[in-house]
Amino acid sequence: MTDATATHDSELTALFQTLTACTAAELGRAFAHYYPMEGEADIPEALTATYLAFQFRDHGFFVYPQIQLTGLIDNHLDFAAVHPATRVAVLGEAKRLFRSDKACELGADWVRLRSAAITSELRQLPAGTRYFGCLVATTWDETYRAWWEGPRRGAVPGRERIAAHWADLKDALDRAVLTVAATVPRTRDGWADKLHVLFAFVPLAGPGGSPEK
Repeated sequence: MTDATATHDSELTALFQTLTACTAAELGRAFAHYYPMEGEADIPEALTATYLAFQFRDHGFFVYPQIQLTGLIDNHLDFAAVHPATRVAVLGEAKRLFRSDKACELGADWVRLRSAAITSELRQLPAGTRYFGCLVATTWDETYRAWWEGPRRGAVPGRERIAAHWADLKDALDRAVLTVAATVPRTRDGWADKLHVLFAFVPLAGPGGSPEK
């Protein structure tokens, strides 16, 4: 690795860190005025993906929601974010993480990111473009939060029993250049628990490529 590459990697990781903090802060500002669900119910996945996409846009990326992949007609990414100047592309998927089968779904998204091909011109980005999968989840569960960002995560978080539900997601988190659990500021009276937004940025070889080694 050259000094220039190391510097770029450091700057990119710092940017990802900024995006996560800004997303949680903006969600907190929005929820201070209006919470779009009843009680402490989980927020829609599309809302989480949208607020993260806003941050990518505000930091110089072009953002493309609902990117079609090959295969079934409903096989799509939540969004892609492309920064032509630095040749960085991020492919994003969001989920609500409130039980183990949702971890299985997010793990399946990781598998899709590694194997599915983009059908649009985004598959023809310039040579040298660096691709990252971005897995995003919301949770109220403290054991899930600790497992997500822990440096030595086990096969499952807390007292979960079904390791197979968590295996693919664990593989993604173990490969990530950054895993973050950002807490949405508590701005509404009556919130007994904390809402966490979980982020993982995982290097990819390219659209439909295997993870980088």
